Formats: sequence, structure tokens, C-alpha cells
Amino acid sequence: MMERLRRLKVNKKEEISVFGKDVDAAVLPEFRALYQYWAQVRGDRWAPDWSEFRLDELTTEIVPWCVVVDVHREPLKFMYRFWGTRVSHLLDVDLTGKSSDDIPSQSYVRRSRAEYTEMLGRKVAMYTDKPHINSIKMKVRYQILRVPFSSGSEVENILSLGGFSASGEGNENYFRTKAPFVIRPI
Repeated sequence: MMERLRRLKVNKKEEISVFGKDVDAAVLPEFRALYQYWAQVRGDRWAPDWSEFRLDELTTEIVPWCVVVDVHREPLKFMYRFWGTRVSHLLDVDLTGKSSDDIPSQSYVRRSRAEYTEMLGRKVAMYTDKPHINSIKMKVRYQILRVPFSSGSEVENILSLGGFSASGEGNENYFRTKAPFVIRPI
């Protein structure tokens, strides 16, 4: 993982954000299947229509870690259409049918809303890889791939696939689950 991070431009906070066509090269291999399927469905357009995308075309390892939001405007609100079962297990909440404002963690609300809002302007895929120290002082990195959907000129839906990597003992106890793929040392 460190070799991949060295190849990417990392800011002072050790956060990585990659947009558009650079996403395919930046994402972890486990995220690439989602990105490539999204790009295939998209074709020559800037984004595919949500109705053309089929979650059941993704592997059963990926889907439980996915979240889908519907974008509502005036006032701007992000409503969860789909909240994966492993995300529910990890965060102890199922937000299907609820708003991003209903997330218990205010830092998670701010980060999610900021990234969703950024996608509305950019209208491209987005991959982030950010460090975080959790409540038991374990250093983890959260990786999130977000891809937009539209039937016209505005982002209407956003699909996110999240994962984490952790170092140190006890990460499975803290998360009460294994990472979506392999927990990598950092």
C-alpha cells in the first residue's frame, strides 16, 4: 500500500483525493471492479443513469460495503437509497431512507456532505484515502470511491464504496468485522 501512496500526490494531512480519469489508476485493486463497471455502463457520457446500473453485477464482497444517495435540491439534501449491511454492522445504524443529516457522527456528516457536494460540482468519479485515529487510538486509513449518476446534466445519485486498512492489534475487535477485503498494514 505504501508504494501506491508514494505514487500519488499526498497533501500535508496525508489525505489523498483523486478525480476523474485518474481514479482508475489510483484506487485499490478491490475497488477497481466497481469503477470499471461504472465506466463501462457510462460509455461516452459523463455519468450513467442510475436505472442502467445493477448492484447485482458487483461481487457479493463489494455490495455490503456500498452506500447509494439520492440528491435532493432546494434544500440540498442527500437521502440514502441503499445502505449496505456491512456498513450498518460497522456503524451500528441503518440509514436506508434517511438523510445524511441523520448520521450520528457529526464528523462523518461533515465529511460525507462535503464530498457529496464536491461531486455535484465536479461531476466525475472521486477516490479518497484519508488517515484517521479512532476512539481506541488505532491508526486507520479510510478509502472511499464515489461515482456519480445522472439522466441529464445534474448529479442525481452517488454510489460510494468504502473500506479501511488498519495497523495494530485489535482492529477486528474494534470494527466488529473484517475489512471489506484484506486489512493491509499501514
